[in-house]
Formats: sequence, structure tokens, C-alpha cells
Amino acid sequence: MRDRLNALLARANSALSNSSRKPTVQREAMQLVDKSSLATLVRLMFLPQPPSDNILNKLLANLCENSKTRADLLSVLLSILQDGGADLAAVDRSFAQMSLRVKPLPRTQHQPKGTKGSTLTLSSQASVDSVPNLVARRCLESLHHIVSSNEQASLFFLCEHENMTLKRPSKKGKGKEKAISSRYPIVLLLDLLERPIFVQNLGLLEQLMALLSMICRPLANLIKPTDAKGEGSEEKGKDKDKEKEKEKEKEREEMAMDTESGTEAAATSTTGEASTGEKSGTAESSTADNKAESKPAEPTLQPPVIPDHCLQLVVRVLTAGECSSKTFQHTISLIQNLSALSGARDIITSELISAARDLGAGILVGLDELSQTLENAMSGVDVQGMALENFSPASSKQAKLLRVLKTIDYMYSRKQAPSTPAARELNIELAPTVDPEEADSTMPRSMREGHSDAQNLNKDEEKVTEIYDSLSFQPLWAKVGDTLELIRERSDMVHVATVLLPLIESLMVVCKYVGLRPSTLEVDEKGVKHDSIEDLFLQFTDKHSKILNIMVRNNPALMSGSFSLLVHNPKMLEFDNKRNYFTQQLHKRSNPRDHHRTLQMNIHRETALPDSYSHWQPRTGDEIKYSKLSVRFFGEEGVDGGGVTREWFQVLARQMFNPDYALFKTSAADKLTYQPNRASWVNPDHLLFFKFIGRVIGKAIYDGRLLDAYFTRSFYKHILGRPVDYRDVEAIDPEYYKSLVWMLENDITDIVDETFSMEMDDFGTKKIVDLKPNGRNMPVTEENKHEYVKFITEQKLTLAIKDQIHSFLQGFHEIIPAHLISIFNEQELELLISGLPDIDIDEWKNNSEYQNYTPASPQIQSFWRAVRSFDQTERAKLLQFVTGTSKVPLGGFSQLQGISGIQKFQIHKDFSSTKRLPSAHTCFNQLDLPEYETYEDLRQQLLLAISECSTGFAFA
Repeated sequence: MRDRLNALLARANSALSNSSRKPTVQREAMQLVDKSSLATLVRLMFLPQPPSDNILNKLLANLCENSKTRADLLSVLLSILQDGGADLAAVDRSFAQMSLRVKPLPRTQHQPKGTKGSTLTLSSQASVDSVPNLVARRCLESLHHIVSSNEQASLFFLCEHENMTLKRPSKKGKGKEKAISSRYPIVLLLDLLERPIFVQNLGLLEQLMALLSMICRPLANLIKPTDAKGEGSEEKGKDKDKEKEKEKEKEREEMAMDTESGTEAAATSTTGEASTGEKSGTAESSTADNKAESKPAEPTLQPPVIPDHCLQLVVRVLTAGECSSKTFQHTISLIQNLSALSGARDIITSELISAARDLGAGILVGLDELSQTLENAMSGVDVQGMALENFSPASSKQAKLLRVLKTIDYMYSRKQAPSTPAARELNIELAPTVDPEEADSTMPRSMREGHSDAQNLNKDEEKVTEIYDSLSFQPLWAKVGDTLELIRERSDMVHVATVLLPLIESLMVVCKYVGLRPSTLEVDEKGVKHDSIEDLFLQFTDKHSKILNIMVRNNPALMSGSFSLLVHNPKMLEFDNKRNYFTQQLHKRSNPRDHHRTLQMNIHRETALPDSYSHWQPRTGDEIKYSKLSVRFFGEEGVDGGGVTREWFQVLARQMFNPDYALFKTSAADKLTYQPNRASWVNPDHLLFFKFIGRVIGKAIYDGRLLDAYFTRSFYKHILGRPVDYRDVEAIDPEYYKSLVWMLENDITDIVDETFSMEMDDFGTKKIVDLKPNGRNMPVTEENKHEYVKFITEQKLTLAIKDQIHSFLQGFHEIIPAHLISIFNEQELELLISGLPDIDIDEWKNNSEYQNYTPASPQIQSFWRAVRSFDQTERAKLLQFVTGTSKVPLGGFSQLQGISGIQKFQIHKDFSSTKRLPSAHTCFNQLDLPEYETYEDLRQQLLLAISECSTGFAFA
């Protein structure tokens, strides 16, 4: 019988679908069924096993092409939701009403006696408790399918009709019902949020919020300005609207997933499973967007009248209990759409503020109890069970508070425009020169540029900061800090801090605009009064940096959400957490669908720098950034599986410092670090080469390659946009630095005969450069000596090489955004570019693998004995011989990169003659070691191989 029913429905659905595909003139579809026939189809929803493959929903959606049928069907489904969603008796009554609408069939001789058309026998075939949920779920699935397939269905709920009645169960007496009437069906649908069957069932709640979100989507058009520039501009506006909607959907999804991940870290139980109709509804939603373009123009939508009570019900979804990520996503989408109605935004905001205050007060009481437990606990094991019960579940008050605050933030936050190459261009400025006392408190260039827009906070951002201030959560955050302080003192209680993760994340949400208001642009350590929120953020993160770093290290995904705010106080973040955040953000692509071909380069080893420059000169920054490199050295047989590229980076790192190119000069202090050469202008293309070198270093950082390139402290500061001071002169000219220090520490009256100028020698040609206008006629005195030191430092470290710095940064920032690199300091930037400076043999040995050898083999024992006997240079040569680079990755030897990702150092047995030298495969970090008989033979052959055979690629 069921198979026959499926076949009939499929045939009807196919006929309707074929007729709707004909490219005829847009007109009203024919009404194929009357109310009685429609009731017959709706009755199928009450079957324990309904027609399969979503056939019924597709058939109902096709029938809704007729406006009369659509209104009748949506009214019937809404009636079932209000009448048949309470208990089994209500389901029976609803089924009986559907049966009364069906035309009676003539009684036949074969009909068994006692069969009644209006009797529902579901209770004997399914669980009594699940029947109301089952019927409600099927109704919601059908409504979702219809609304996603027919845009006119949404207007049915939003437009005014004759009075429709909703029966709300009364709380005073059993069986009594209170009738509510409204001219807008959306009001009746919103009022379902007061029914326990929908609020307490996670699956039904998710379906209902998804339906409401989709229905209210047209309300967003009410706040968009009308475009009177013609049809062409109207179509462009529609395209932009679709793009914006996709961006908003992605943002809501990331926020919802971020909220859920924070809650899951603190919870001991997971949220309920998503409803089964979610996937089909989502798929049909995307189909509806494509169909919408062929539909006739929609009538002008008049704002529906939605009572304040219904708006408050939407907010209560966030605080009713558990809330899955999908439900949260649909809820904030619904709130955003409802906010387009006049006065609705203020009502929703008021309800959110009230909920936040109530939750904050409750959490404060719970923290007091938790603090008492922590003080009395002997160990971390004692803080279990009841002590963490108020904070662990996904329905805890701290989880609800996080959802409420994130909703407020989403309502008022500025939507970010998509990133474009033009938008990513940085207005490059030279780093300022300051006194040493100011150097640590002056923010990097990119942060200064970011704060320059803070003066133009829009009204919404000003409003949300006022809301956060009005919550008066300072006692709550202070109590959180005290609790974390108790945890920090007990190393065995760190797990308790993880339980408080949603609460800490709530603090990050409140502090989102820290440093963005005009009064709090800089951090002054000399007692200048800060804004309360900024002061709170800096004190909290500095004081609890250890716990925050542990939490971020254990869950790096936190830095992609609200915890990313920690980069506003980068000094509290440890280097590994900074590096993880930097890598996450660096590899995010604005358009992941863009694919770039492999960048092939044929290079002469002797002229690698100019050859590579010629290859990269016509390329854009994005091409270089996202393309995979494939390098081939002329006259060599190596096939690039990663090893040749690593060798190419090392060759460039050596040649860029070649004195013949006159691009860099060594530091006078250590002869190991480099500074741009002031006289590089002798090379006509020197600025283009500096831009190329900036690209090379940026590409090396992006690809995770390490370079044997060390720069002076002042040049690292220029890359980071940090200010320089006279202490940085020591690396350039140690003797001159000593004279500056003496000048500052002593009275120079009648001793120093200097003016505000300096003499410069360019290949025998001397000239006088004024440090300030008419400086050569202004003597240096005891009163202005600090100004002189500042100007002379600026001239030596910045102005003398300003063109070189500008060109380098121009190429570097095409690959690495300035705001990302600025989270590091100069020491960390050196680690990022060049890796760890020392080679730890024990760590190297512990992260090695063997093939046909064992750790106890005599050859392996002799190998590590030989390595320990090598000096640092020989060890670096060995490492470069096997891996292609002499630097250790930032994560140590466990993070060595091979052709397919992380590949540990490997030693394979070479079964050929022991007269052969050891050979290497850099793409696999593999050393082929013959079975030498003595330690002396192994050491001698290994040294010969790394000293004489460490350059070039050839087949063994």
C-alpha cells in the first residue's frame, strides 16, 4: 500500500515539475486541488512512516505555485503546529479535524467493519511521547521546504490577512486554552517559542529558528535605500545583496561555531543532534536563490506589526537552555532581520541587556562558591562534581552570557568589507625615532594606522561601547581575575581555568573595542588615566598571561575567535602562540577558489639573484604569494620535490649579501648581521632589487622556509614599524654609539664643538647634511643635546637608507600584511626568518628514524658520536646536506619539512660498497649511510661528504 502511495505521489510531483519548467509567460498557476484534497495530502504527515524521499514535501511545494492553494496549505500547517503540538490528545484532535475536511468516500463491500476514517492509531505503533514531536517536525520540514522553494511563501507570513487565531495553552488550568488573534501569521509562528515542546526539544527549536530566519529575510530590504538609477543598477544591487548575504551567513556561522567550541571546552555533555530535515532545507534554500531571478517583481513589502512580547521570546531562545551552533546562527540572523522593523532593535537590545545583567549576577554568586571551594581544596582532584556543576554544562549561565554578548556585538558591529589587493596596500611610513623611555610604549606602525580610523567610530559602535559600559560588569571581571589567581597558584588546578573559558571569552567580547576610542590610543606607564575597559583588558591579560597562554596553546582555534583580541597586547603572548595565530591568519584567503599555477624557474646557480629577479619582476604579489615554486638549476639533474627550492632560498640568502651587488653591508659590531647599504645607488636597479629581496623574505616566511639571513636590530624594527632609538646605533657604529652615550651622561658645556649637521662621504665626495633647517649654524649645547642625539640617530638609521627601506617593505608587504608581522618583536622576527640559532643534538637524535638500522646499531652509535665531535659549523653543514637548510625549524627537529609535510630526519642503510660516500635526499630529509666498519672511517667519510659534496643536485 505504501509503495503504491509513493508511486502515485511521485507521478503527480513529476507532472507538476515538468509543467512548471516550461518557459511560458509568467502568470498565476492553475489550482489543481481543493481544500478537501489538500487535507487528504496533509493527513499523510500523521502516518508513522510517511512517503519516502521527501516526495510529499516536493509535491506540496509544487502545488503552492497557486496562490489560493498556497494560502490554504500554509494556514493548515500553521493550524497543526498550534493545535497538534501539545500532547497525543491534541494530535488526535488535529487529525480528526483534518479528517472532517476530507470528502467521505462511498462505503464498499470490502471495507472491514469498525474502520473509522477519523481515528488515529499512532499510539500503538510509536512512542506516545514522540508523536507530537514527530508531527511538529514534519510540519516544520514542509514549511521550510515550501518557503525555500517559493519566495511568495515568506510574504504570506509577513503580509496582513484576516484575523487568524492561535490557541495558547493556559497556565492556570489544565485543558484551558487562551485564544490570541493577529493579522500577521508570523506573529502566530513566533508565539510558538513560548511552548515547551519547541523550546525544550533541541531538534524542533533548531528547525523553528531556521524557518523563522528564512521567512524574515525579506525584512532586511526595509532598511536598504531605494535605487532610482535604472534597471541595470537595480540588478547590480541585487548581486551585491546576494554577496553581502553570503558574507553575513559565513560570519554568523563562524561566530556560532566559535561560541559552541568555547562552550564545548567547558562542558561535559554535548548538545542534541540536529534535525533530520536540516540538510534538505539548506539545499533547497540555495536552489531558491537561483530561481528567484526568474520570478516577477515582488510587491512592496509593508512592515508587519510584531508585538514586543514576540521579540522578547526570540531573545529568550538564547537563555532558555542549551543552544546548538546552528540554532544560535539562525537566532542571530532572525534578530538581525527583525531589527529592520521600527523600534524592534531597541526592544531586542533592552531584552538582551536585561538578560546579560541577570546572568552576570547569577555567575557572580557561582564564582564566590567556586572560590571558596578552591581555597579549601587540597588538590585539583577535590575540585570536581558539584563545585564545577554550575559552569560545566552547555546550558550554564556563562554559556548563555557569551551567547547574549555575542548577539549584541553582531547587531552593532561594523561588517568588514572583502579584502582586495588595493585594499591591502599599506601606506608605508618610516618608523619614528624616539627616546629609549618611549620606545617600549609606542605602538607599531600598522597598529597606529589601524587606530587612525578609530576617530570615526560609527554610531552603532559607539552604541555598543555604551551598552558594555552600562552593564557594570567590573565586579564580575574582578572576581574572574581573583578566581584565576587562585588557580595560577595551584599548578594541579589548571583544568578549572578551562571550565571558565566561556566566561573569559565573554570578557574578550566586551573588550573588543579596546584601544579603538580616541581617549585610549596609547598605553602610558607613567600614570596617565586610561579608559576603564582598556585598563581592565591590559591588567587582566598581563596578570593572567600564563593561564591564557596555556589555554591558547591547548586550543589554538581560540585565536581565530574572540581570543584574537590578545594580539592587542602582544607582549603577554608567548612566541609559539603568536606564531600559530600568525600562520592561521596568514594562510586565510579572501577567495579560496582562486588557483595559481606553479611558478617554474630555471636558474643559473652562479647568478641566482639576478636570474630570480628577472623571473619575479613581471609577477604580482598574489602570484608569488600563492603559487608553488619549482626550481631547476642549469646543469644539475635534481628534480624539485621541495629540496631544490630550499637550496634556492639558501643560495639567494648568500648572494643578496654579496658585496659585489652593494645591497647590504655588515654590522661593525659583529660582522654577522646586515644593514642596507647607504651607497647601494651605485647599482642602477638597487631599489627594484630591494623590493625583490622583500618579496623573497616574505615568501620564505609564508612557505615556512628558513633563511641564513640575519639583520641588525634597527632594520628588524623598520620591518615591524617599531621606533628606533640611539641604542640601535651600536650595531652600525660602536665607537660613535659610545660617544653619544658619553654626551648624554656628561655636561658638554665648552667641550663638544658640534652643530646640527653631519658630514657624509660617498666614495670620496664629502657633503654636509643638515639635521634640521640651517642646522650647520646651530651649535649643540647642554640644553639641546637630547634633540641632537635623536636627530643624528634618525639620520644614520632611517633617513640615510629611507629609499632602500621603503622598497624592501613594499615587496615584503605584498606577501606579509603589516598588521600581522607587527605582533612580533625584533628578536621573535629573527626567529621567524632564520630559525633557532643552536642545534640540540639530543633533540635531533630523539626525532630521527632509521631504516634497516636500529638505534643500537654500531654505525648509528658512531654517527651520533661523530656529530657530537663536530663544531657548530660542521653540524650546520651536515643538517644542510641532508635537509637543504642549515637552520632548525621553529618547532624543533620534530617539525622538519619534507615533500609531503612534516618528515623527520632519517638514516637509511646503503647496501653498496663501503668505499662510497654518504648521500642524501633533501626532499625526504634522508641520509643514506654505508655500513662502515670503524668510527674513524664513518667520521672521515661523513666530513668529506658534507664539505665537498654539499652543493648541487645529482643522481647517485
